Amino acid sequence: MTGTAGDASFQQPSSSEPAAFVAFYWRAKPGRLDAYNEYIRSVAVPIDEDARRHNVFEELRTVMPAAGTTTDWTHLRIFRLKDAAAEQALAAGLDAATKRVVPDESRRKANSERSAGLRDLVRRAVWVPPGEHRVTLRYGPSLQMELFAISLLLTVGLAALGIWRLLQPSTRTPGAAI
Repeated sequence: MTGTAGDASFQQPSSSEPAAFVAFYWRAKPGRLDAYNEYIRSVAVPIDEDARRHNVFEELRTVMPAAGTTTDWTHLRIFRLKDAAAEQALAAGLDAATKRVVPDESRRKANSERSAGLRDLVRRAVWVPPGEHRVTLRYGPSLQMELFAISLLLTVGLAALGIWRLLQPSTRTPGAAI
């Protein structure tokens, strides 16, 4: 299964906009490499083909590390998407393809449990074309800012109370025990 075995890459990319890529790095569980390869061939490939036919992605490559290469993953699945916006719809598109290919919910659940016993997700990476990208930063007061504000108020309040007490006339009798 080295190279492009089990790929859903039978169509040339059709978009004139720069493609985006989403990569999933999977690690087969110990002793489960052959079973995971079979799972990809028998379960994932038909779902991937359906998703590709429904334009969820343009191309998929599944690769494994070359013999003798040390990595933290055993399978790298790279999806080529039409553009950066398509990345947001990838998960929903794959879910829809899964429901079309495996309409029986109990079978989908069994496949999901089977895959969980065969592999672990190492990481997911997204590559988008260079150029202008809109980034939205949202700021909300964090706990540190709230704690700082509270401590500032307490400090100012205690300082004001201390000054007020210093300015008050003394009611103490001179020479009396404190």
